Amino acid sequence: MTAAFSSNPNSKRRPPQQTPGAATPNNVISLAQARQRKRGIAPSTPTPAEEETVVQIFPEKLVKPWWLKSLTVAQNLCSISTAVLVTTSLALYGMTVYNESIWSKEYQTLERLRRQDQQFRAANEVLKNQIAKDAENPKASSTVKKPMDTMIFLKPAPLRPEVPSEPAPYLDLGARSGGGDHRSIGY
Repeated sequence: MTAAFSSNPNSKRRPPQQTPGAATPNNVISLAQARQRKRGIAPSTPTPAEEETVVQIFPEKLVKPWWLKSLTVAQNLCSISTAVLVTTSLALYGMTVYNESIWSKEYQTLERLRRQDQQFRAANEVLKNQIAKDAENPKASSTVKKPMDTMIFLKPAPLRPEVPSEPAPYLDLGARSGGGDHRSIGY
């Protein structure tokens, strides 16, 4: 058995027209009987098992209580803040991973430069030691020239007295007192 629903009598819809033998508010009718009544066909006599009961439908637009509205607003705010936090944390994670990869590459470069510096210092010390040994050995001095043989020494020039700097002469182009020859300077 199926049920037909009628709307709330307080709603803005037209109330259903009552036909003879129509259902009372406490009776439920079958869908076939509801269709027959809509078409205007006389309903068949209901059997005692088919007592009619009408079920009321809630109004289409319910007014939500304030606590439900506040929960909806809180849910929306939480959704927005969650999206912002997820985006921010993903961006921070990406920057952290990127910075770590850059740092790792630069650290490897630094270590390579430190090893090269250490090797250059060791080679420099070996060369200094070799030069010192060669300088002490008289046989090696014939192949290695002494620094004194290849250097040129110059005598420094005598110091000159410092000349005080004088300010540039001031040229007065204005009128002079007294009678003299007035010349104009043209550019």
